[in-house]
Amino acid sequence: MLLAKLDGIVIGSLLRDIGKVVCRGGDPRASGEAGVHFAETVPFISGNQDVLDCIRYPHKSDFDAAHLTLPADSPAYIAYTADFISSGADRRDIENADTPADRLQPLESIFNRLNNNDEGKAYSPAFISGNSINFPVEKKRYTEEFYRNLAAELKKKLTLQGEEFYPNFLLGLAESYLSYIPLSAVSSEHSDVSLFDQGKITAALASSIYQYLLERGKTNYREVLYNNRGFLDEKCFLLYTCDTSGIQDFIYLISGEKALKNLRARSFFLEILLEHIIDTILERLRLTRANLIYSGGGHAYIFLANTEETKAVLNETEVEFSKWFLDNFKTDLSVLSAYEECSANDLMNTGGGSYTGIYEKLGKTLSERKLRRYDEAAIKKLNSGKGDHERECKECKRSDVLTGEDICPVCASLRGISSDIATKEKEYFLVKSQKDKRYPPLPGDYTLHAATGAELLGALKEGGVVRFYCRNREYARLSENISPMELNAANLWLGDYSNGGSFEELAEKAEGIKRIAVLRMDVDNMGKAFISGFRHDKYQEKYLTLSRTATLSRRLSIFFKFYLKHILENPDFRLKGENKGGRLATVVYSGGDDVFIVGAWNDCLELAIDINTLFKRYTQGTLTLSAGIGIYGHSYPIARMADETGKMESEAKDAGKNKIALFGDKKSSIYCWDELKEEVIGEKLKPIKAYFEKAKDGETKEQGKTMLNNILTLLNAIDEDKEPINIARLAYLLSRLAPLAKKEYSELYSQLSKNIYEWATDNKNDNRRMLITAITLYLYLERKKHKKE
Repeated sequence: MLLAKLDGIVIGSLLRDIGKVVCRGGDPRASGEAGVHFAETVPFISGNQDVLDCIRYPHKSDFDAAHLTLPADSPAYIAYTADFISSGADRRDIENADTPADRLQPLESIFNRLNNNDEGKAYSPAFISGNSINFPVEKKRYTEEFYRNLAAELKKKLTLQGEEFYPNFLLGLAESYLSYIPLSAVSSEHSDVSLFDQGKITAALASSIYQYLLERGKTNYREVLYNNRGFLDEKCFLLYTCDTSGIQDFIYLISGEKALKNLRARSFFLEILLEHIIDTILERLRLTRANLIYSGGGHAYIFLANTEETKAVLNETEVEFSKWFLDNFKTDLSVLSAYEECSANDLMNTGGGSYTGIYEKLGKTLSERKLRRYDEAAIKKLNSGKGDHERECKECKRSDVLTGEDICPVCASLRGISSDIATKEKEYFLVKSQKDKRYPPLPGDYTLHAATGAELLGALKEGGVVRFYCRNREYARLSENISPMELNAANLWLGDYSNGGSFEELAEKAEGIKRIAVLRMDVDNMGKAFISGFRHDKYQEKYLTLSRTATLSRRLSIFFKFYLKHILENPDFRLKGENKGGRLATVVYSGGDDVFIVGAWNDCLELAIDINTLFKRYTQGTLTLSAGIGIYGHSYPIARMADETGKMESEAKDAGKNKIALFGDKKSSIYCWDELKEEVIGEKLKPIKAYFEKAKDGETKEQGKTMLNNILTLLNAIDEDKEPINIARLAYLLSRLAPLAKKEYSELYSQLSKNIYEWATDNKNDNRRMLITAITLYLYLERKKHKKE
């Protein structure tokens, strides 16, 4: 196949270190030669000199030996330069020196040097899989057999596309197979960057360099790049960002039937909307998703070439999309963008520049853009008044021309696709060039459709499919019988877990009191971690590189967008009873660093503890979470749930972060995670439960719950009024907890009453507030359904 020059650069950059996989499997050849031998057997690469040269010369020493015979316009120079920029230092000099190397050393954890951590943990050899989470563990060398199997599997999958080149398939395949393969084998180096992460950033920078030089008519890459370090000062890149405004109101300001399904549909629609915007820009610039650095939470970052064409496309696209948002959502939903010019030295934190400074400038520019969001024409249009036939949609409250069900076309279309989103068989999501109000609209007069594999093939044959996406594709499990036409789906990691069809069903199945809960969680100090998390007291800025920041971003995205489903499917912590299958919960939103989940109240609380425990293990304690959990009746307005739990999450952060706020009634309900798990639940709730579980006597149990309610009222009154505790009243209530029939439980009672007395009279209030929460949880767990419920 004759590949376009730019395609060859992307492939060559992504696979330029593939020879390392072959060599680590026991091949004695140099990695460049071994890589070329591997690539020659792949049909869409075989014979393409541009790709093969990128792979043939991975090290500086290779160029020193061959640059006089290598054509001056070879893309190998571009790939080499991009790799140099990505890693922030020419580690290939080290790899060819007389330094100790261990080709079977594992990929070290990206969290080993984050936020002043200094550990040596590593990952197990694996492919990305939803069956388990690959946690950092003590170092253990990989094996030659693992690498031989990896090379064989990867080659087999690469041949599935035949002589056609599908960039999304190659990216997905590389991510699945190469995410846990270390780039460096040098023992003295901290090998925490994978072949995939390095290759993807290299491809993004290489394609940008190519377009930058092409516009300037420069094709002698040897002279411009290899023999000219001055190029590193040129502002050849653009860092582009876009930001979606109005997300919270769009998702949560809804009412009506099937609210839970509609929540998921609206959240999913925003995910696809952002990806569609990203892909539209990339396609208009003839780029691939290798240039996409991050997307999630309504935000995206893309590396682009600093060319006049790029700027023109970005400006034209923003004008076009702004009009579309105004036409379809007025001011309720919008996307703004900004970009900053930067040089290679800026990205490498050398020559007086820094990529942290680029992000800060970009954020400032975007904030300024938000202050002048609409131009004069847009303001006139907005002030023109409501259309003659517009009324308020009963679901989202926007004014529009309504359907027969008194809802707007957007709400109607999202209702229509909500069941497809929840159906596993509909694994593809198509962007089609047809205007049809039955389907959710997308910028550019496109619509969103869900499809099975067979329906996708039919749609591709009919025509009109602009692009298509798949969700959570595990490439290692991909069937060899898959149609080649299905391969170019862009894979999206989505936390699409759902167990419960409605709020009412979730409440009905809850343990004890029939309530639902909303869980909101967010990573603390995430912006700071991205900007300066790898600046280290001991190592200074040695590990502050672009490839590490990109690796960190992707590891966190995979945790919240992919591994979250595994956590929900495999519960660990329980307040009561044993695990009985997956959590009774539904993921409304799960982004790069935060989640919004609705579920049975007890499952949400237990899930929060599971997520925090596993996240701490996943990040080696270098990052923390703050969370808010509110408990509600199933008919409580979702917009108020979202707002209240959002405030609780903020209160947890304001209280020092790494905390969880419960119930939303008092600041005293905010706990450190260990406090909640070990002291509230382990030390206090557990013995209360144990006593009443032993006291099988029904009368004792019911009377005990009444007395606990009275104790709770007493304790809450003390907290609120700041009055001394009524010791006599407390003693009386504790005496009423005594078992009525079973004398053998008197010892248990004595210990429990003594503990409650000590906790309740704690002058510092720590034990008292924990006791209040523990009793509340117990009463919730034991609450029987009332007729009114």
